[in-house]
Amino acid sequence: MPKPEKQHAGNPGPRVFVITLNWNNASDTIECVDSLKHADIAACDIIVVDNGSRDGSAETVRHAHPDVSLLEMSRNLGFAEGNNVGIQHALEKGADFVLLLNNDTIVDPGLIPAFLDAWQNLPSPGFLGARIYYHGDRDRIWLGMPHWNTATFQFDFEGFDEVDDGRFGSEPTEVSYACGCALFVGANVIRDIGPMDPRFFCYFEEVDWCFRGREKGFSSHVVPGAKVWHKVSVSSGGKASPAIRYYRTRNALLFARKHFPLGTRLAIFHHSANNALGHMGWKEDHPGDMLKRVYWNLLTFNRHPLIKAWRWGLRDYLLRRFGPCPEALNTERENICQNH
Repeated sequence: MPKPEKQHAGNPGPRVFVITLNWNNASDTIECVDSLKHADIAACDIIVVDNGSRDGSAETVRHAHPDVSLLEMSRNLGFAEGNNVGIQHALEKGADFVLLLNNDTIVDPGLIPAFLDAWQNLPSPGFLGARIYYHGDRDRIWLGMPHWNTATFQFDFEGFDEVDDGRFGSEPTEVSYACGCALFVGANVIRDIGPMDPRFFCYFEEVDWCFRGREKGFSSHVVPGAKVWHKVSVSSGGKASPAIRYYRTRNALLFARKHFPLGTRLAIFHHSANNALGHMGWKEDHPGDMLKRVYWNLLTFNRHPLIKAWRWGLRDYLLRRFGPCPEALNTERENICQNH
């Protein structure tokens, strides 16, 4: 794909389609779209994919922004397939670039120009991620920059939860993957590697996507000049949510099977098991406290929600059961599958 030209009068520039998912959350979606309409770009096409809302929020969004393309699904397709629907629509309409954006974010006016500028100047761009901050603490970095750690067999996140005081640089930084919360990708990349794998449903789908791109020679970068503010608490379901534990357990194993040799896959499984055992008390510092907690948790093994989520995630991976998590794990499971 040719490098994007700078926008000026008489040259509309490349077509950028922004895709955001909505599920029973019209107020955040409307606020997100409002911020996009103040972006420093002549125009961008906005697609809202309503993922089977049951509260009338699709109609609320349509009334607030009648110029936005609203695609209504009959059921919740999850983050991966919901975005795939929007991506297919964007490609059919002639998109040059696609930006996946959480509906619980507010964007900086310079977000899209920063992405386009980075794309123009990087040698082999594939996926570009934003610098993501907490909405309630505007200078504090949420996710950071993910780098795969070959010693620990997991991702490290440089800058995570730290105040952005400039020490992380102002130039694009190559990372292992770009977060799906605000993910900018070229249409040529999508046509080459295909859409996101819907088996993930939510969590690890963008990681897999970026790794598939890397196998084709496309790099991933975080662009500091591309800024968004994420209302993390709105849709995360809580760091200890059983549904999140389920998806992260099952999908980490699927991701590892697709991209790593057997030794690394076994190490990732070991890490996952250690996390589960840690919740049962194996990691208590004092031996007496550890034994008491382990004894109690063994008695309640089948009822501990996080242990159950881990076991079911492992079970469903081994049985090749993908898609949404079991209904019993979390009544809020649908909400967490719209955002990252």
